[in-house]
Amino acid sequence: MVTILSAASRTARASFGEGAQALAGNVLETAMTRHGKAWIRRSFPQVTYPSKAGHHGTIGSVLDDTDDWGELTLLQFKHYLVLAGMRNAFGPGATQDTFNRHLGAHQASPDTYRPEFVLPAILLAHALLRVLNQGLERPDDEEDDA
Repeated sequence: MVTILSAASRTARASFGEGAQALAGNVLETAMTRHGKAWIRRSFPQVTYPSKAGHHGTIGSVLDDTDDWGELTLLQFKHYLVLAGMRNAFGPGATQDTFNRHLGAHQASPDTYRPEFVLPAILLAHALLRVLNQGLERPDDEEDDA
């Protein structure tokens, strides 16, 4: 996924914003599908989640349940900021004012692919990959503890 997101950055630099946005949106979707819900539930165990919530519902559960930022740990606050940025990316609706991964995947139009959505799409995908990567166990870390 990192390689594909790097390609999205190169695509944006080459002035192909639509392609960059599409690549970044697909990285965001893939990361959420493979690891996102588990990461969210591990990061915010105090939240009650609907049993069959999609990405938007899972993200919304955290953001709606944790309105009082004072109750968040420092680590949770960092994760909360990533989720706050992703709420609109996975939001429902037929129109958009911000980057929306769902509309980009299912409703290609000049309204869906805009120059101002390219950087947010890349940054959101990057932020999600970073927090997922930071949560991985690394064999090197285990050797250092031995």
